[in-house]
Amino acid sequence: WILDLFFPLTYSSFSRRAAFFAEMIVFVVNHISAERAAIGNPSSYTDFHHNSKDGERDCPDPQKERDFREGFLGVIILTVSDRFLSFFTHESYKKVSFYDWHSICLCLEHHIELFREGKMKFNIREFRLSRKMLLILGVVATIFLVGVYFSHFRSTSAQANVTLQKKTLFNQKRFRLSYVKRRSLERWAVIPGIVHAFRKAKIYAHVPGYLKFLNVDKGDFVRRGQVLAYIYDPELYQSYQKSLAEAEIAKITFERKKKVWEGDHRVISLENVQKAEALFREKEAKAKYDHELVRYKTIVAPFDGIITHRYIDPWNLISEGTGTTGHALPLLKESYVDMMRLYVGVPENEVRYIRRGLRVWLEAQGLKGRKFDARVTRYDYALDHETRTMRTEIDILNPDKALMPRMYVWAHILLKTYKNTLSIPKKAVIEGRHGDFAFVIRDGKVQQVPIVVGDENGGYVQILQGLTENEPILVKLHATIY
Repeated sequence: WILDLFFPLTYSSFSRRAAFFAEMIVFVVNHISAERAAIGNPSSYTDFHHNSKDGERDCPDPQKERDFREGFLGVIILTVSDRFLSFFTHESYKKVSFYDWHSICLCLEHHIELFREGKMKFNIREFRLSRKMLLILGVVATIFLVGVYFSHFRSTSAQANVTLQKKTLFNQKRFRLSYVKRRSLERWAVIPGIVHAFRKAKIYAHVPGYLKFLNVDKGDFVRRGQVLAYIYDPELYQSYQKSLAEAEIAKITFERKKKVWEGDHRVISLENVQKAEALFREKEAKAKYDHELVRYKTIVAPFDGIITHRYIDPWNLISEGTGTTGHALPLLKESYVDMMRLYVGVPENEVRYIRRGLRVWLEAQGLKGRKFDARVTRYDYALDHETRTMRTEIDILNPDKALMPRMYVWAHILLKTYKNTLSIPKKAVIEGRHGDFAFVIRDGKVQQVPIVVGDENGGYVQILQGLTENEPILVKLHATIY
């Protein structure tokens, strides 16, 4: 019961505390006085008196008087605790008024009247607890009191914030209250670009002839070394056979002259032997050359990839592709798409942050909700004199081939991370003619403080100069409000 009396200490008003304690003290004193008078009066409670054997005046029975006092105390404890818990379990118990606490006294008075009439009984000696139970109750009580303390501490802090906001320092319809906090900010660069295949090649015919057959078409996946097409050119094969024959004759001639010269140097000169050997080497090389041309009649895939374009149909006459390939028409176009390549132009003010290995994530215009992780792989280390940007290359893994060549994407490049830096909401920064400033509450007044801002990210702006941590600031509710 004594601990219950400390509950009104959570009141913020001294008058409410004093009123409650005064009410409780007057209540207890009145009832204790009344009970003492009742116990001393034989006509008030005959159950608490007994007649002596010799017929003398009635005197109080000490055992019954002790039982009455213990019962009276038990009724007080039960009633106050019950009402106290009913208020405390309510989530708005901090707002309980004096009249609610006065109801405790009324309820207690009613229970005491029932106790006097014998309709309520309580024997405190019947509630004997073991040491283990007492220990458990003590731990529970300790946790309960600690919870009350911290709840009161948080409520007091929140109430102070609410009180500060409700002061007429600013127009709450135009501004809200915030604080300068330390946060981790990231500087990102968002740059558009077009995805390209990591490797691509136009496949030409190295020998002229007719396209006898074409095994693939647009959209077909091919493996390295797979036969794509075959060129029909019978003249080339016959030329190869002629070269083989000439090489064989030259070989026989060379070996015969060499054998004669080794038998007698006077019969044939060494010069004739060397000329025969040179002729043999020439014919042999010509046969190998023609053999390679024959092999070019069969066109194979240079690498794993997908056919992205077909330029000609079967049985069309094909021109020979040369170094310039200006007049020749390609057969196919193949692209390697397991990895994609993205070129972006980084603006001049962001170039100083570009390094190999910077984290990048991409969002494609045609793949909503899909993100692709990548890294910066290489860059030109020189600015374009027209666009004032530096070409930066980003390689993207594409195992499921969701990205396609020439897709339009947005590259989000993480340039730098600021850890534990001072920051404020972006709408708290006011752009003035003489620089940026913010409205700060200092000494109970709203002051206009010049500030120096840094990078911004996620609706927050880095503060380099002008503000300190935990300072209250005003944030615009609408972007157009000055």
